[in-house]
Amino acid sequence: MQSDFLEKWSSYPTTGVRQYLHRMVVCLDSEILPFVPIAMERLMKHADAKELYDFIPLINQLVCKFKVSSLSTAIKKNNKKENQ
Repeated sequence: MQSDFLEKWSSYPTTGVRQYLHRMVVCLDSEILPFVPIAMERLMKHADAKELYDFIPLINQLVCKFKVSSLSTAIKKNNKKENQ
C-alpha cells in the first residue's frame, strides 16, 4: 500500500499532497504514522522557503495529535528500563 501511494503522489502538486495528509491525519488517526516519515522526506527534499513555511501547520497538527501517545510510550519505555 505504501509503495502504491508513493508512486502515485509524485505527479500531484505539493499543496495537494499536504492537504491530503492533513485530512488523513484526521481520518486515519495513528494509521497515518507509517507514511509520515516518507511524506516528510519527499515534501521537504526540494522545498523552497514558502513550501517549508506552508508545511509548518502539518507538523503542528501531527505533534498536537500524537504528543500524548508518544509521551506515554516514552514514559512506559523509561519505566521498563528503571525496573530492570
